[in-house]
Amino acid sequence: MTTVLMILAIFFALIILLLLAPIRLIISYHDEHFKATLHIAGLLRFNLAGGDKKPRTEKKHKKESAPKKPKPEKPKKSLQTYLQPALLTDILDTVGTILRSIRKNITIARFNLSLIIADKNAAVTALTYGSVCALAAPLLALLARKANIKRQSIHIAPDFETPGHKLDFETHITTNLGHLILIAFTALKAFATLKQKHPDVFH
Repeated sequence: MTTVLMILAIFFALIILLLLAPIRLIISYHDEHFKATLHIAGLLRFNLAGGDKKPRTEKKHKKESAPKKPKPEKPKKSLQTYLQPALLTDILDTVGTILRSIRKNITIARFNLSLIIADKNAAVTALTYGSVCALAAPLLALLARKANIKRQSIHIAPDFETPGHKLDFETHITTNLGHLILIAFTALKAFATLKQKHPDVFH
């Protein structure tokens, strides 16, 4: 009996450790090179994008199979179906519920952005810089309000001497498996509620 209890205790301890294992997603763009890596518990690392490209292998030509019978097309819903005020309100509520769950369970540990605006024409540089600032200011303010950011560094500036735009970006997103499961559960529950309220649209 004692052995069984010990095995169960170890089993549940391993599950808890797995759920609490930190997950870090690092996304960066430096020198026109995009890279994304996933770190799990500081031990496992996966290159999601920007890793070494494997040489392409020639694909073997597949034998032509008999043409498949076309499936009957489902009747398409009109645009008016999705423009109902009650439906739009519920969709926004669903999106808001998911975003709140994401903000609660995901942390942006680092957010670095450096953008240098530099065109051959000084007037174009000034106009582009003003347009970028006008667009970036509200977007960054919205991100700061809606996302859980621990540390950020944002630098946007014009360069009237050396032509050539430069963009450097890096962000570290941290969470764990348990939080991801909570987000997925919240999203599924929210979509199920939306589908239940509007069965004529989502079926």
